[in-house]
Parts: sequence; structure tokens; C-alpha cells
Amino acid sequence: VPCTVFAVGMALERNPTAAHAMIDAGWEVASHGYRWWDYQNVSEDVEREHIRRTVQIHKDLLGGVRPVGMYQGKPNVNTRRLVVEEGGFLYDSDSYADDLPYWTREYGDGDDN
Repeated sequence: VPCTVFAVGMALERNPTAAHAMIDAGWEVASHGYRWWDYQNVSEDVEREHIRRTVQIHKDLLGGVRPVGMYQGKPNVNTRRLVVEEGGFLYDSDSYADDLPYWTREYGDGDDN
């Protein structure tokens, strides 16, 4: 059964065997941030670095594949903007504004094409 796993970057680093097993199973491995932290009071610079670092860990351990999904878990007011600035993500799951997925152009370039 296909599934998405939200993996913490540090956990992938510490257990590359599990990372490889997820890929071998055909699962999508989305980002769950670098640490299992409440990012509410984390500085913008630290959060930016954690996002960058976990993307690199995904690439290094998962055959050059970066995550296309993000779920920081306990985001702060900067999280969505930092995810958009990092680029390469197709979705983030940090909003609880609706029961159904929805599109937003928040922090996007406004191009409708």
C-alpha cells in the first residue's frame, strides 16, 4: 500500500537503514523538520537552517531525492514563508484551517500560469 511517511531529518541521519527501507518500499518520504521541536519560539535563522539541512539529508540518504512534502509539526509565523523560500515543495501540511487539502499562493510569486 503506498503511503507517505513524515520523517524527522535527524532520525533519518541516525537510522539510514530505515531511510533506505522506506524508499525500497516505494513510500513517499516527506519532511517532518530536522528536530522534533516546537518551532514556536525558534529563531528564523535556526528554522531556515533546519529546513535546508533536512532537505540535504533527504537527498543524501534517499538517492538524491528531496522531499516534496513538509510537515514541520509545530510551526511558527515564519514556517510557511521559509518553506516557500527553500523551494521544491509541492505541499505543506502545517495548516489545520480545513479538513480538506486546499491551494494557497501565500508567499508565492502570484503567477497564475
